[in-house]
Amino acid sequence: MDWNETAPPMTTRLEPADSILPVVTATEVGTETIEGMPARHFTFESAAMGLTGSGELWLADPNGMLLQYNLDLAGDGVTQTYRYSLT
Repeated sequence: MDWNETAPPMTTRLEPADSILPVVTATEVGTETIEGMPARHFTFESAAMGLTGSGELWLADPNGMLLQYNLDLAGDGVTQTYRYSLT
């Protein structure tokens, strides 16, 4: 898909959050403020495509909207990093 503003309108929009790996189990570690919004902070472990790693995410409090997501995976000389931030 083309992110160029002069391109013709797309019939479907690319949603960056769709590329985030799902989180099955997370541990709440506290509260913080992200982009001026109160948020619940979680950590989690993850595995995908033969890689393992850990991540963090922040959910808006009280509506649960994903505000920020960080995940670092590594294995067999490969590293994948995911970063998502809603502004």
